[in-house]
Amino acid sequence: MRSIFLLLGTVCLLVPASAADQAASFFDDSAVREIRLYFNDPNWYNVLFQSHSRDPEDPYFPARFQYGSSVLPQIGARFKGNSSFRRNGVKKPFKLDFNKYDRNAHFLGLKKLNLHNGDIQPAMLHEKMFLEFAGKYVAALRSVHVRLYVNDVYYGLYLAVEQPDKTMMQSRFGSDEDGNLYEAGESVQANMSYLGTNPASYYTRYELKTNESANDYSGLIRMLDVLNNSPTAELPARLEPLMDIENVLHGMALNALFTNLESYLGSAGEYFLYQRSRDNRFVHIHWDTNETFGSTGDGTTRLANPFTMDPFWLPTAAPGGGPGGGGAASNARPLLEKLWAVDIYKRVYLRMLARFLREGFDERTFASRAQEVAGRIRADFAADPNKAFTMAQFENSLNDQMNVSNVTVYALRQFVRERNAYLRPLLNAQARASDVRLNELVTANSGAQRDEAGDADPWVELHNLGPGPVATNGCYLSDDPANPTKWALPARTLADGDFMVIWLDAEPGEGPNHATFRPAAGGGTLYLFSSVVGTQTPLDSVRYGALATGVSYSRTGYYGNEWSLSATATPGAANVVTAAAATPAVSSGNGRLLVNEFMADNDSAFEDPDEKGAFEDWFEVYNPGSAAVDMSGMYISDSLNNPTKWQVPAGVVIPARGYLVFMADGETAQGSRHTSWSLSRDGESISIYESDGRTLVDSIVFGPQRTDVAMGRTTDGGATWSLFTPPTPGAPNANPVANWVTNAAGFQVAPLAPDSIASAFIQGIATGTTVAPSGALPTSLGGVSVTVTDSRGVGRPAALYFVSPNQLNFVVPADTATGKARFGARRQDGSTVTGDLLITRTAAGLFSANADGAGVGLIAAVRSDAQGRQTWAPVYQYDTASRKTVAVPISLGGENDQVFLVAYATGVRNTRALANVTVQVGGVSVPVTYAGAQSEFAGFDQLNIGPLPRSLAGRGEVAVLVTVESDRANTVNLSIQ
Repeated sequence: MRSIFLLLGTVCLLVPASAADQAASFFDDSAVREIRLYFNDPNWYNVLFQSHSRDPEDPYFPARFQYGSSVLPQIGARFKGNSSFRRNGVKKPFKLDFNKYDRNAHFLGLKKLNLHNGDIQPAMLHEKMFLEFAGKYVAALRSVHVRLYVNDVYYGLYLAVEQPDKTMMQSRFGSDEDGNLYEAGESVQANMSYLGTNPASYYTRYELKTNESANDYSGLIRMLDVLNNSPTAELPARLEPLMDIENVLHGMALNALFTNLESYLGSAGEYFLYQRSRDNRFVHIHWDTNETFGSTGDGTTRLANPFTMDPFWLPTAAPGGGPGGGGAASNARPLLEKLWAVDIYKRVYLRMLARFLREGFDERTFASRAQEVAGRIRADFAADPNKAFTMAQFENSLNDQMNVSNVTVYALRQFVRERNAYLRPLLNAQARASDVRLNELVTANSGAQRDEAGDADPWVELHNLGPGPVATNGCYLSDDPANPTKWALPARTLADGDFMVIWLDAEPGEGPNHATFRPAAGGGTLYLFSSVVGTQTPLDSVRYGALATGVSYSRTGYYGNEWSLSATATPGAANVVTAAAATPAVSSGNGRLLVNEFMADNDSAFEDPDEKGAFEDWFEVYNPGSAAVDMSGMYISDSLNNPTKWQVPAGVVIPARGYLVFMADGETAQGSRHTSWSLSRDGESISIYESDGRTLVDSIVFGPQRTDVAMGRTTDGGATWSLFTPPTPGAPNANPVANWVTNAAGFQVAPLAPDSIASAFIQGIATGTTVAPSGALPTSLGGVSVTVTDSRGVGRPAALYFVSPNQLNFVVPADTATGKARFGARRQDGSTVTGDLLITRTAAGLFSANADGAGVGLIAAVRSDAQGRQTWAPVYQYDTASRKTVAVPISLGGENDQVFLVAYATGVRNTRALANVTVQVGGVSVPVTYAGAQSEFAGFDQLNIGPLPRSLAGRGEVAVLVTVESDRANTVNLSIQ
């Protein structure tokens, strides 16, 4: 039996932030921060003013910086802004450059910081609350209110805003990011038109802010060429390898939702584009977002009623010709025009808007948050000697609209209420019957889900993707296309984002959600029909194979156009794809050829033999037979629901007991072993089919992958899978990472982290079970000991938690260097067993209440009321009938209550930045305020999460998904009533 043998005491929720991301503690807005600047020049104000207003170089000037006990002797300081600089009296915005005079200097890891003065924001809330909301969906700038002192005199209340730079990109997309970051210019439109191949044509529109010496605009030009010059039908295939469409659509939908016209949408400026180095795809970054929540007309098109701005508004449709001055070219917005012309992108855009409305864009949520932040800054605003607005304006703006600098500024709650009231019926009217899709299927129920009668029957989940409600009247499920009306769905209206679980048990007498047929155990096809659009063609269908017990077949991807096997079933909640806890890949087929090894995140491990300097995804096919196999005409796909996605060209032959490496790079013109698709590091499948496109030869379904780490059969053609570093493409699989040493929380076959808890499964390691005594852990327990020798050749004894006849739990020594390590265990009888480990900085695993890495998480819930009183609520309890730990539904309490979670983990504490830790609960992003060591137990880590958004109320069982340093932990769940 797997066990962690830990006794958990009460752990305080309010743990100080980890030193791994000190900036997170600064941007924690539970308090107003305080910073101080010291200028030697008593005439500093006039010097900064004249320089910013007249000097085109806009230089920095030296100042001393202090935050608490942290002092930087000399940083660069200057004024910034355009309208925000011209207005607001003497209270000007600042830009601080911490390494202006010392290349190694930084402030809590930050190189620059912006201090915004609340321009046209009487309560200084608009920009703060836009960035806070946007941060749930995209990489948004972090912000916090600060008291600024200059030469020890209180100068004013400011909003400190993160700088879009390489530091930010690394905190959001990975510590080794080194891509090109472009700032869209203010004075010359950056509307993403294609201007030809000459880089100079783009210099004034897109200023390169990183890697300036290389001055490389080729990636940007290529992306703009594809965007502007691809036919609509070809755009997705050509643009998606160059642009993160999900990110960009989210950014554009947020602009439309908040009528943010000082953006790409309106002025075609005030944004950044970043080309991620990990995948060479462009993402969009918001910038300068004070003119949100309906504030239009300050350099942008003035809208008479921003509440009713069409979500597909473009400058070309604006009165007076829009911000471009009436010219058709300047008013063009090719990014939006081209994306909206693709029906699936347009539908996803609408669904994003609907998701915003149901996940917190509502009057109650914003009014409550505005009052909370206003209460926190009110005293400092009142004391501000240079404030641009009166206290009366501060208070009135919380509830009433007002005119500021000839711009109408709407109260946050007013704008959100009116905008929601306009968009909700508009989105409802966009609903289609085809928005309801088959979403998840379990044909062999392990008992984790049971129907009203307590039966562990097969089930299928339907999901309304949105953007509006859809009635199921006239909808049918069938496993026979010749009988489309085989079973009628119960009449119900599914709200956008809603789910419906149907039991496929052939027991209709048990309730309206029980179909009259069961799925075929060996595989088949399930169809969804609707009489609203006609039953000649199904609304949706899914072809499935034989599914192992407890494995679900789940729709994946933001467009929902792919299916993957998953060890985590999520009925009634967003799908989560995870590989089986002890098996990293699921394989099936006839074994004539085998997928033998693959790498879905190749950064520098294996160079494309047909393209020098390129490192693409790849997989290896092995022929275990004694005769060569001609693969010509066979199919290889990354989608089990699309077997004929790519056909192997003529002339591809794999010799007997030989290997062929295929590059999964979407570049078929490079050779006969380059597929038309690439692999996802988040997990998917690789399948080989015979030339009939139906007969499965072999298939592998895998979960999230690590950079430059391959996964392969432990021995060529073997049934078990292991990690390989270095990989062995085109050669026998050799020197695997020991798949019998796992993370002790999630039991993943994955790397281990220093100071994390691991489990080793070794037959006959001891004759009995011995648990370590309380206090310091021993390095020898029950006659068993462990040594870990790291990549530098340093061997260290490991502390032991317990040993049993077939398992031991140990703590990876804290100073273990990253890379390949050697594990050595001395059995009780004196013999030894060894194996290779892979050590990485972080390797997160979540503990579960059942100590098996699945089911309800080892999580504590804390409810805080309006007075700040905290009460602990149970999240799980032991059920004597099932003899297992089950979830106890959490109540989110009253309107003014907040619920926080404390989740217990291992392998988290070494993260470089708190921003590199993300958590989703029920598919909704939830803030993480702490991710680090838990003080009582060795190797034990803690995540402080919350508050939970009220949109989760009534969701029932939801998945908790944690990602650390871009790698996903095992999935656990909890229940919300």
